[in-house]
Amino acid sequence: AGQLVTQALAHFGLVYIYIADIIGDFDVRRRSFFGDWKSYLRLPLERRKLHTNPDIWGQRGFCDLREVSLTGDGAPDYKAWYFANTVGYTSQEIEMALRLAWPELHAENIWPRGDGVPASFQSRYIRFGRVLHRAGLGVLKGCEVGLKLEEGALFNRTINGPHNSRALHYHPLTDDLLGGSAWGQMHTDFNNVTVLGGGMWITPDGELVKEGPDPNSGLYVITRDSQEVHGVAPHGCVIVQCGQQLEILTGGELVATPHVI
Repeated sequence: AGQLVTQALAHFGLVYIYIADIIGDFDVRRRSFFGDWKSYLRLPLERRKLHTNPDIWGQRGFCDLREVSLTGDGAPDYKAWYFANTVGYTSQEIEMALRLAWPELHAENIWPRGDGVPASFQSRYIRFGRVLHRAGLGVLKGCEVGLKLEEGALFNRTINGPHNSRALHYHPLTDDLLGGSAWGQMHTDFNNVTVLGGGMWITPDGELVKEGPDPNSGLYVITRDSQEVHGVAPHGCVIVQCGQQLEILTGGELVATPHVI
């Protein structure tokens, strides 16, 4: 298994993990959290904007990128998100020391409260985020085996790291935006690994459904040999992507794949 994981990350920069074999109620956890996330997104935008802190580079809480350009051509990403560290630290002393040294990266979580916010938002978010983190750690252990590294060479570097879970919402792209905008402009991830827990579509009536109206939408990646591939995971799988940190740590054996959504 470790060899297969490293082969996939070396060429495609991503690997599919059948999460149902590891977490039997994964789909239940995902659907329950997405229901809370959908309810949160019904709050007025101005209220959601209160759930952030600009002094920490948007690393916790809510952010909407329709007003921000991340690319040189000035095109925004049509998405919103909510950042939280759902993993935590091995001790309170370590947490406080890291927060003092790097306050932006190790900031306290910001949790929404009040009317319209589901009471289970925080607990379901943490529960779902920890499942994805567990999948990412499993892939790192597989890489250690596949690359014949010392046990813990990659895994141990993640302990007490500034881990972030990110609930994403992609705004509808109207006809006048198609072609000039995207849900995520072409980029590589700067972190160790990114674990994508799969998405659900929201119909105009507000219903959560598994299949979207356009089978060609979603994630596209550029492989090591510059081929574009549609990165749609089979049902029951999560996607684990290689980031720049992991590419550097493995001396380029694994590749941080450029991708667009």
